Amino acid sequence: MYFNFFRGQPNFSVTLFQKNHTIKTIRITKTIVLTSIIGLNALSVKAADASLTWKGNSFKNGDWSIIDHWEGGDPNIDHYDATVNGTGFLGINLDKSFEDQVQTFNFNRGTLNTNTNTLKVNGIFNWKQGTVSGNGKILAAGGMELGGNGSMVFKDSAIVVNSKNQTANWNSNNFRLSFSGESGFINEADALFIAKADNAKMGLIAGKGKFDNQGAFVASLSGTDKAVTINSQVNNDGFMGAQIGELILNGGGTSSGAFVSGEQGKITFKGGQYELLPSSSITGENVEFGRLRGTVNIGGNYNVRQTTITGGGTANFNAPQSDLQTLILDGGSLGGSGAVVVADKTIFRKGIIGGPAIGTAPPALLLANGGLKMESTGFKVIRGERILVAGGQQSSWEAGSIILANGPAEGSDISRGSVLFIQGVFSAKAVGRSITGPGLVLNTGAFIVDLPELYKITDGEPRKQILIKSNFTNASVLSLQGANLLIGGELEEGNIFNNTETNRFNGNFTQTATGITTVKIAGNIKGLEYDTLEILQTAILDGAFFIKLVDDILSPDDSVLAFKPDVGDSFDLLVAGEIIDNGFVFGGPHGDLFRRSIVELPDSRWAVRATFVPLPASVWLFISAFFGIWSVKLRENN
Repeated sequence: MYFNFFRGQPNFSVTLFQKNHTIKTIRITKTIVLTSIIGLNALSVKAADASLTWKGNSFKNGDWSIIDHWEGGDPNIDHYDATVNGTGFLGINLDKSFEDQVQTFNFNRGTLNTNTNTLKVNGIFNWKQGTVSGNGKILAAGGMELGGNGSMVFKDSAIVVNSKNQTANWNSNNFRLSFSGESGFINEADALFIAKADNAKMGLIAGKGKFDNQGAFVASLSGTDKAVTINSQVNNDGFMGAQIGELILNGGGTSSGAFVSGEQGKITFKGGQYELLPSSSITGENVEFGRLRGTVNIGGNYNVRQTTITGGGTANFNAPQSDLQTLILDGGSLGGSGAVVVADKTIFRKGIIGGPAIGTAPPALLLANGGLKMESTGFKVIRGERILVAGGQQSSWEAGSIILANGPAEGSDISRGSVLFIQGVFSAKAVGRSITGPGLVLNTGAFIVDLPELYKITDGEPRKQILIKSNFTNASVLSLQGANLLIGGELEEGNIFNNTETNRFNGNFTQTATGITTVKIAGNIKGLEYDTLEILQTAILDGAFFIKLVDDILSPDDSVLAFKPDVGDSFDLLVAGEIIDNGFVFGGPHGDLFRRSIVELPDSRWAVRATFVPLPASVWLFISAFFGIWSVKLRENN
C-alpha cells in the first residue's frame, strides 16, 4: 500500500492499494473528488471466535484480562469482538497489552484506562462516546468509525492511532473529540481520515493535546455552509483537504505537508501559531486567515485562487514568491519577507501590509498586477520595508485613509521603506481622506485626483479633498482633474494609529524629468477656478506642468470653448515652503501661452507662477481651434 503524491502539479491523486486492489482514491484537480473502489477481496481480518460484552453493572474499574468481567468468553483468548456499553460502570483498566485478541471493538460509553499498555483493534474500532485515559495507546489496525450521541475524550498521555493503510470515518454531526493533558490522535502515513460530520469539533479541554496527520485528512461535509473545526494543535506532515464545506484550524502547529481547498471547500486558519515549513504547500480555491488573533508563517509553496485576511489574523509569506489570483485584505495583517503576486484583483479594505525591518533585507513586495481597489472606511497601513505596487490597467482609492508608516533607513534610497508604488491608472476618489506617514508615494503611471463633482466645490469655496502628508515622487502623470491637491498640510494634534505620530509628518514633492503635472484653468480664483498643488515643505521640480484652458474646471472632459485670460493675469499653480528648480517647463495644449517664474509670497512661501502673455488675435484663434480639434480627438480615442 502506498500514497502517490504529485505535489506542485495542477492535478494530482492520492491512491491507496492493498494486495493489487484499489480501495481508496482521492483525486485533486480544481476540486477534490473522493471515491471508494473496493476490490473483490476486502481487507483481510480474521473472523471473531467469540463476542464479549463488558459486565458494567457488576464490575467497575475492573481489569480487562479477568474473565469474570465479561460475558461471552475469555478476553485472553484470540480473535473476539468486544463491546463496552458502559451501563452503570466507571471504567476499565487495561492491565496488559493485547495485540492479537480483539477484532471489532465497540466502545459505546465509559472510561478505558490504558495505563502504559497497547490495545490493538484488528477489525473496526467503533467509538461512539467515552474516554480513553492513561499513558498507553489504542491502535485502530482495521479502520475506525467515530461518532454517536456524546463525545470522545482523550486524557493524560493516551494516544489513539488510525493505522497505516486504514480509513477513519467521522460521521456524527455536532460531535466532539476533545483532548486534555498531552493526549492525541495520530493519523499514520498512508492512512485516510474522512470528516463527514457537519459542524463537529476536535477540541482542546486543557494541556497540549494534538492531532498529528501523517496521512490524508479530507473534510467532505453535506454543504458549503457546513464546517468542521479542529481547535487542538495540528501537525500536518501529510495531506489536509477541504472537498465540501469549511475546514477550520484553530490551534496552531507545525507542518511540512500539503493543504488543498477544492472548488466547494474552504480552509480557514482561524487562530493559533502555525509554522508551515519550506516543504509545505497551500493550494486550491479558497483560503482565509484570521477571525481570531492567529499567525501563519508560510514558508512553502502558496498558490490559491481567493485569499482573505480578516479579523486579527496575520499571514506572513516568507517564500521567495507566493501566487494569488484574488486577495481580500479586510483587517489583520499581510507580512513576511517574500513577494506576493496577485494576478487578478486586490481589494484592500482595512488592515496592515507589513514587510521586514528597514535595512535588514531587500524590500518585500505585494504586486497587485490585476489592479488595486482600496475601499471601505478602515485605515490601510503599509509598514516596515514593504512596497505595495498598484499595477494593472486600473486602480482606485475610494475610501479610508492610508498610512505609510516607515521612511527609509538613514543613508538608504528614498524608495525603500513603506512605499505605495503606482503603475497604470490610479484614481484618487477618497473624499476627505489622506495619505500620511514618512513613507513614499511613487508614481510611474497616472495618479488622477478624480473626486465626484459634488465634493469639488461647496458654497463657492474650494475644498481640499485629497491630502497627502507623505513624500510624493511623480515620475509620470499627476492629474488634478479639476480638484486641488495638498501635499503636506498643517500640523495636527493627536495620533490616529497605534500611538504613532505618522499623521503629523508633512511630505515633500519631487517631480522627475519624466514627470508631468496637469492643471486646468477656468478663471482667476485660486483653488476655485483653477487647480493648485500645495506643498508644505520642499518641491523639487523637473519635467513639465501641462496647462489646459477650459470653460469650466468641473467639466469631466476638456471643453472646446476655452477660458481666455487677460494679458498679464497670473496663476500660482504650485505653492511650497521651498522650491528647487531643476529645469521644469510649461507644456500641454496651452503651456506656450504662459511665462513661468518662481516668486516669493508675502507669507515667505514660494510659488510657481504662470503669467498669461500677449498674443495676436489670429494666433489665439488658431490655438483655440487647434485645441478644439485636439479635445475632440482625445475624446474619440478614449
